[in-house]
Amino acid sequence: MNAVVDGRSIHTKLQMLDALAVALHFPAYFGRNLDALNDLVNDLPPGDHTLTWRHPEPLAKADPDAVNAALAGIAGYFTYSATLPPPKNLETVRAFQRVQGDHALRWLESRLKGTTQ
Repeated sequence: MNAVVDGRSIHTKLQMLDALAVALHFPAYFGRNLDALNDLVNDLPPGDHTLTWRHPEPLAKADPDAVNAALAGIAGYFTYSATLPPPKNLETVRAFQRVQGDHALRWLESRLKGTTQ
C-alpha cells in the first residue's frame, strides 16, 4: 500500500488522525485516538506499506518539547513491542518494530543534541 498525507491542513492531533484514516483507508468505526491508530496499523495486511507525508511545514511550528515527548513515546512503543512474541501470521512484525524503534531513538537523540529538527 502506498499512502499519501497532505500536511498543509493538519494542525491538530485529530486532523492528523483523520488524514491518516483517509490515506490508509480505515473503516468508519476508527476511534480517532492513538490506540485505535495502533490497532488498525497493526491490522494492515502483510506486505510493503509506504506512507509519504507531503508538505510537513506545519510540523515545524510544533512545540519542540512536545515533539520530543512524542518521539520518546513512539520509540518506547516500538522498542517494547519488538520484545513481544509475534502475532500469528505476522512473524516479521517484531523485526520491523525494532528498526522503527531504533530510527525513532536516533532521531530523538539528534534532536536532543541539536543536530536536527
